[in-house]
Amino acid sequence: MDESKIPAGSLVFVLNSTCPKALVRILFDDSLAEFGKVEAMEEKYKEPKACIKFHTVKNFVFLTLEEGYKGTYSGQIMNKIWPSFQSKGCTIVGLS
Repeated sequence: MDESKIPAGSLVFVLNSTCPKALVRILFDDSLAEFGKVEAMEEKYKEPKACIKFHTVKNFVFLTLEEGYKGTYSGQIMNKIWPSFQSKGCTIVGLS
């Protein structure tokens, strides 16, 4: 994740279902810029798979939980990435 792409004071939306993801794509699809992802390796896959992708547009950041992602480690992932958002004065909003 490229921390320089996080707008200071932005709202960070965590999108963990298809409805919020679809709405964001409808509203911002042409402007969304991906600036990173978290990959995880599951036993059934031979290669790492993206489980969270980071997008930004205007003063918003969207963390999209990818299809088939198991939320077992989401707390660990958020604990590791949260300092990057906290240092920029961001607020997290969860949509499900």
